[in-house]
Amino acid sequence: MQGNGSIVNDMLEQLQPRCLAGFCEQGDRRVNTRNFLEYPEGIHEIQRHLALLHHLHIPDDGTHIDFPFPMPTRKN
Repeated sequence: MQGNGSIVNDMLEQLQPRCLAGFCEQGDRRVNTRNFLEYPEGIHEIQRHLALLHHLHIPDDGTHIDFPFPMPTRKN
């Protein structure tokens, strides 16, 4: 999952993986295929990657943070 796939998709295909999935640009031959989703512009990065998970039928856990994120302490 690197950007819109304009560079890495062709490079990764040369490695002949058994499976490859990710984003692609509008007009790319991969658009709306089983493993590729047109790169959604104008949405938050978290929503963008969740959209890819949904496209791949992979369940997600939402947008909450799974690790503790302590609140900063105030010094007076």
